[in-house]
Amino acid sequence: MFKGHSDISYKEVVQPEAQEWFDPKKAGEYDVMVWFDMWWGDVPDSTKDNLLGLLKKGKPLVVLHHALNTYKDWPEADKIIGAEYYFNERDGHP
Repeated sequence: MFKGHSDISYKEVVQPEAQEWFDPKKAGEYDVMVWFDMWWGDVPDSTKDNLLGLLKKGKPLVVLHHALNTYKDWPEADKIIGAEYYFNERDGHP
């Protein structure tokens, strides 16, 4: 998506290594986070805290397409993303 745009530089990182970029020490190395993944693994509390800290400080996050499923076992992620994908019927949602 970013290839061919000479005015955009990007670094692709994959899970679970991508979570290392939530560390506040790395936050100055990029302007925005773009999620285009589906991570269903465990997320350490320290990683969750780092991500929440970045967002509270105003670090932008763009969540694309199937990344809606990222961190599906962490309810706060649904609040961050602003949507939820239901894998099974729940609360009247098929």
